[in-house]
Amino acid sequence: GAALVRDVPVILSGTSPIQLPHAGLTSGAIVKAKRSNSPESESETLTTGWVVLNHVQLIPDTVVVATDTSLGIVYTENIDFIVDYAGGRVRRVEAGAIANGQTVAIWYDHFHIYSEGDDYSISPASGQITRKTGGDIADGQQVLVDYTVSLGSVSDSLIDQAINESGEAVLLIVSEAHHESPA
Repeated sequence: GAALVRDVPVILSGTSPIQLPHAGLTSGAIVKAKRSNSPESESETLTTGWVVLNHVQLIPDTVVVATDTSLGIVYTENIDFIVDYAGGRVRRVEAGAIANGQTVAIWYDHFHIYSEGDDYSISPASGQITRKTGGDIADGQQVLVDYTVSLGSVSDSLIDQAINESGEAVLLIVSEAHHESPA
């Protein structure tokens, strides 16, 4: 199995490796940070299908959907529209106030995604991340890291051994007269 870990804050200073909270990562970590003070703006036609925006990795709680750029009517997330923040997608809610096929104005903030190899390197086995000299990550900058931790597997024989050992431990605290009792 595996576990997804999101938005781990890390300050990358110099080129010394920084230990993430986990080791045994799978490949495909995402290193990101906010780099703009102005939101993106797009005009999109919404249906019950997903509309892909120009950016992925939207910053949570930053999406605003309105009838037009003058904010005539501002719609409500999860009532009128739904956002896939990681995928950069928006769709209308069928029972919401946005009509099927309606064109709306959408504003949002998004994370800048850094490039492994150019901006940073990561050691999946040790769970260490290192800032690259000459990359886009500034010295001392905080970034957020998303990654997947590979969960180890346990063999049947190890499970059997644990059951036997726990049974023996229970027998040590139960009086001998009750060792053969059914319950």
